[in-house]
Amino acid sequence: MQPETTDQTLRRHYAKTALAKMGIPFERGMESKAVRIAVEGAARAEAQRAARDVPMRDAA
Repeated sequence: MQPETTDQTLRRHYAKTALAKMGIPFERGMESKAVRIAVEGAARAEAQRAARDVPMRDAA
């Protein structure tokens, strides 16, 4: 399985918003600075959680 692109990640997080549930397309919703900040923040938080949950390899 290939990792998601940034666009795919943003679209997945946008799909969880009320705007998406009201039928407002991704492109239109992301024109709003507040929506962009919220969606990008959610994507960054998910990436940070994923990086923190990856077990570190032993140096030995």
